[in-house]
Amino acid sequence: MQDESQFLERVHQRAAEIEKQSVRRRIRVIQSVSAAAGLAAVIMMALMMPKVLPETELNPVTMQASVFSGSRSLGYIVVGVLAFMLGAGVTLLCLKLRQYFVKQEDKHDRNR
Repeated sequence: MQDESQFLERVHQRAAEIEKQSVRRRIRVIQSVSAAAGLAAVIMMALMMPKVLPETELNPVTMQASVFSGSRSLGYIVVGVLAFMLGAGVTLLCLKLRQYFVKQEDKHDRNR
């Protein structure tokens, strides 16, 4: 009888482990797809910027994003991708800090 209950307990533990792996895999796919979609949106917006912005005498369209390149679109793409990477980095930093502080609270609560 004890062997059956231990066996069932191990089966349930393994099923829970498989479910966790499945959820992690799904989350990883969703994160990858959303990051790729975000980068694609940044690049598409950068390609459209020279057509959307009006050209003025003081600031011709060819020079508006020429900080990194003389190309009309490449400057917008570089600035957009850098901004996207900065935003993603800050978000990840905040998530890691939150996890760290939750762990510290748990340690503090256990020590009481």
